[in-house]
Amino acid sequence: MLPHALEIICEKVSEEMDQVQKSEKLPGLDAITPEFIKAWSVAGHKDQAPYLSQILLAAAEMASAKEKNKKKSPIATSNIIMKQLCFQCSHNSLGFPTQFGLFLWATGCARQTIEALHWCGLSVSYTSVLNTIELLANHCLQLAVDVGSGTHIFCYDNVNISTSIFVEQRGALGPAKVTSGTFGVIYKVRNGKPENMMLAPIMEHLKKSKGLDFNCDVQLTWRQLEFVQYQLSIVIVHVLTKYSKHFKSYAKHPSLQHKAQCAMPEGYITEQYPIQATTIEEATVQGNLLFHEDVYLTQLKRHPDDLSKYVFQLGFGLFHLCLNLIWLLLHVHRGTLEQTGSLVFFFALLEKTRLGGEHPDYHSLLSSLTQIRDGLLLNAWHTECGNLKQYSESKPSPEVLLSVAQGILTKYATAVPKPDIKEMDSSEEEGDS
Repeated sequence: MLPHALEIICEKVSEEMDQVQKSEKLPGLDAITPEFIKAWSVAGHKDQAPYLSQILLAAAEMASAKEKNKKKSPIATSNIIMKQLCFQCSHNSLGFPTQFGLFLWATGCARQTIEALHWCGLSVSYTSVLNTIELLANHCLQLAVDVGSGTHIFCYDNVNISTSIFVEQRGALGPAKVTSGTFGVIYKVRNGKPENMMLAPIMEHLKKSKGLDFNCDVQLTWRQLEFVQYQLSIVIVHVLTKYSKHFKSYAKHPSLQHKAQCAMPEGYITEQYPIQATTIEEATVQGNLLFHEDVYLTQLKRHPDDLSKYVFQLGFGLFHLCLNLIWLLLHVHRGTLEQTGSLVFFFALLEKTRLGGEHPDYHSLLSSLTQIRDGLLLNAWHTECGNLKQYSESKPSPEVLLSVAQGILTKYATAVPKPDIKEMDSSEEEGDS
């Protein structure tokens, strides 16, 4: 009885695999496009292969474990095994193995590792991975060409690519140990209207303008000040929920989250299209001009007659804004080792004395400044609330935590106005008399 049942099951599984292969079949690697990757998922084929799906699930999880195990699920593993079987039966079933090969390459797996997984049916070969990368790069560049033909944002920065220190590995014709260049990204503009950026109306309004008034045009309104205070208070609360295990349950409370101003539509992400990196360095005016020419004439395939030197509306980079801001903070609050509370004092405590230099590494400095700020705010929580474990046992409401945070902001994190020199002199004269 059992041999006959086994034969029937094998025939049924074979029929199901024929149907699964047809749905997994791709014409070639060029079918792996950015749109395909975005829409693809490691979903199973329960409708096309119900018997095989049930067999794999039964093999992946015993009946006793199915009742007790609430965290670990065999569904993803079973789906991947089915993709693996499809690739074993037909090399045209490229969806999963190609994308898994891209993942292996992107995470730094060695060529031998990718080849070994190729023989296991989990990945395409290393050569196919490289071919897919080139095809995807061409697809992405074409998307950038389409976006670059209209209103767009263009950002770029320098890039340094490090290779092996051994000449034997780079070869006689290989790249240098460090190759410098420029990398650009094209961003799609949401609701961009070219007529809003015409210079003539802007200049006309400028002529009619009476200038800015600090109290009317620059100074924040009370509503804006309240909003800023609320956002800063939320930062202080998040320090407590991040570093104190007794308050982690408050971390995702709706009342303790940042509020968006001029919020974007839910789920909206600015579309970005990287373009090819070049060895042109943007450190000079000549380098910038050459890079613009390479991007718009060579990569984006724009015609010279469609371009003008007046097309760029310049804007600063947020990264450089933050970079100069933290360097300014370092310059103002550097102090000396003997000054308790100076940045040099805290750098010594953190064993990061090298950050006291003129222009230290951006990421290291930003991380250290954040660590110092969080430590000071956490100490303020200890000062105001005492033992945090005992305070958590009183079960304070989110509103109470926000109120305490606002008090910390006012008492410990608000700059004290510098005393007026004339007032100091007059008070000293009164004291002498």
